[in-house]
Amino acid sequence: MPLELNEKMIDRYGDRALHRQLADRIRDAIRRGELRPGEALPSEADFTGSTGLSRTSVREALDVLTAEGLVVKRSGSASRVATPPPVRHVSTARYADELAILRGLGNDTHPLTSAFTADHGVAWDEHGIDAVYAEDAATEADAARLDVEPGSPVLRRQLVKLVAGAPVQLQESVIPLALVEDTPVADPARQPWPGGTLAELHSVGLVVTRVVEEAHARTPTTAERRSLEMAAAGPVLDVVRIFYANVDGTERPVEASTVVAPAARMVLRYETALD
Repeated sequence: MPLELNEKMIDRYGDRALHRQLADRIRDAIRRGELRPGEALPSEADFTGSTGLSRTSVREALDVLTAEGLVVKRSGSASRVATPPPVRHVSTARYADELAILRGLGNDTHPLTSAFTADHGVAWDEHGIDAVYAEDAATEADAARLDVEPGSPVLRRQLVKLVAGAPVQLQESVIPLALVEDTPVADPARQPWPGGTLAELHSVGLVVTRVVEEAHARTPTTAERRSLEMAAAGPVLDVVRIFYANVDGTERPVEASTVVAPAARMVLRYETALD
């Protein structure tokens, strides 16, 4: 559906910058379905002629929408409405589901599944993990999350999770070294591990009893944008997760992860039984 363009779209005496007013109009048209994914936007000349804005203001408006991930700009061709990426719906129920699988395994091997593959709707052989492990000293943030002293030995695991070869999620996992030293959990060659982190901890006798998650949105670093191959400078979700388990009769944190993923590709779903 062609975007209606005229000078009435712009309030030249208002408080809002002219290029942001144009960005607002285009954004509203995209959200209402007037402009559909893949549809070409009017040219800069068309915007300028119809609205009376300068080309600089038009370009600034398109830059705003490109940064939000709503518009794709390509040199030598028309700007187009971006096609929304697949969205991963992440539910807290996945932890209980995985524990139920682990309890029922007995002597059987874990099926080639994980919460990650289920969330993304892919088969086991369609995903992968680039893993770098190192024995390290706990930072102040690690110490606060794991209830250990700063400088304590930890296993730090840097993971890039891939679907069909494309990076979709960054994860840093930190575990007190004494809990997993000289075990398969400390071997990066074992990735991807069926059942994910819960299954890894379970393999060394750490049965997770509680999980705490905090999420916030922020601007990605340049390195994160590069690692996630983000074409647009949109926000990422930064999710901190802490697993607790009984260790020598006391519940304590046994693993802390920070997960970073493009916000447009992840929806967090929290479900709590109140009975």
